[in-house]
Amino acid sequence: ALPGEIPKESHLPRELIAELASDPSVRQVNGVAQLRGEMTRVGAKPRELVRNGKPVEIGPSTPGAFGPPPSPALVGTRATKPPYPLAGGRWIAAASNQSEGAITTRIARRHGVKLGDQVIFKRDRRQVTVTIVGLVEEVRAVGGEGLRSGPAPTRGPATAALYVPMAVAQELVGREPPISIIQVMLQD
Repeated sequence: ALPGEIPKESHLPRELIAELASDPSVRQVNGVAQLRGEMTRVGAKPRELVRNGKPVEIGPSTPGAFGPPPSPALVGTRATKPPYPLAGGRWIAAASNQSEGAITTRIARRHGVKLGDQVIFKRDRRQVTVTIVGLVEEVRAVGGEGLRSGPAPTRGPATAALYVPMAVAQELVGREPPISIIQVMLQD
């Protein structure tokens, strides 16, 4: 997988979360579900790209356009703080079942998404509609010049993401979503 891309979905055992949470040196444990799918802004035309804040219809002669903008990973989380700095708005109420989300800035720009907009995230035959309440700075992947791979600055959730409460991820998959990352905060 390329930096910031989601590797093939993997599943971590939920027992591992419980085991980590029972360790006295651990303050908090958060299982994160990263899901692939397709995101569109409510009201966007099917083949629309946003450039310089203006919608552009994608066609064979559109310079630099090879299709619609890439979709982010949908990241279901119970985290009470964002994994990267906020650029605007607020972080999601992760313990709620509200259909709200925080989206990374580059993905928001490419899709023409602003605070208060709604997006639809589809996976298989299911979909959720999410209201954007926050913008999260996108951490760029690092690596040598010209390299298309290398470690990301952090080993956390996807950097091109739509962060939602875990209940929204569960609604999308119709069951408890698979955990792909476990975040651990140690005691001081």
